[in-house]
Amino acid sequence: MKQLLEKLLMILEKLEGSEQTLEFPRNYILDDLENHNREHRIIDQTTIQHLFFQAKKVKSMDVDDDVYAIIHLGDEYAPYKSMLLSFSTIPLISKESTNGIMSRLFIKLGIGYHQYCDIIKMMFNTPLYRLPYIYGGKMYLPASGPTKQSCTWYALHHILKYTKDSEYGDVLLTFKQHIHIKAELTKDSFQKQLERANILYQLQQEGLKYLMIDVYGYDSNIETFLNFSASENVVTKYQKENRMNIAKDNPYLLLLLLSKIIGNSDVTERMIKEICQIKPNKDQI
Repeated sequence: MKQLLEKLLMILEKLEGSEQTLEFPRNYILDDLENHNREHRIIDQTTIQHLFFQAKKVKSMDVDDDVYAIIHLGDEYAPYKSMLLSFSTIPLISKESTNGIMSRLFIKLGIGYHQYCDIIKMMFNTPLYRLPYIYGGKMYLPASGPTKQSCTWYALHHILKYTKDSEYGDVLLTFKQHIHIKAELTKDSFQKQLERANILYQLQQEGLKYLMIDVYGYDSNIETFLNFSASENVVTKYQKENRMNIAKDNPYLLLLLLSKIIGNSDVTERMIKEICQIKPNKDQI
């Protein structure tokens, strides 16, 4: 702590008498806390408070490839409702809800969240809550059911591993660049979501492969077509250990989550039902 205070005093002395403003480099607070107190290397509610006061205020936020968490801010942070954590920039805060931010992202990727959930609900013949959003290499996990109110979202494709917090029982997520977040869900809940993400990811891969063979006569490059993530993460690791045997005659997500045609209004519920004549077991997901 003494070294931290001395560092702050040195910065203030350099700025004294100048017109410069005090700017914090990327993850300044987290880096210093990591050096001086191992316990606070983890991003938790206390760390969020520190980040909030150093964050840049913006009117709206867009989620790019470097974003690893979209944090829902509680009433104590009003009027601000969301915080965006990125590998490449300082934290951003906005008055826009996380629901609004993620809805805009999902539509940009190719399919809205509600439409995505409705399609999967129809396929598995059961309502699904807190469903991870999997679209090619983009994978996002809601901390709670986002259909009614905003919640925190984590970028699954940036998570390398997860462990159980020994003190509170919550799950501790380890992201790329040695970033750790105490998530707003239990380890058991995260494991269930990981199983769902694995199923949906494999269905998209296998379904698109069979679709390409059926339409074009050969197995096209699905990685290029849907930007499947080449980097390893918890989902791809889980997939290697829990590979499913998907029969060719199970059409699952052929024309649904697999191609940009999903945005075409001509794809009706009747057509979807005809495509999905063979439904997977509802207990599978």
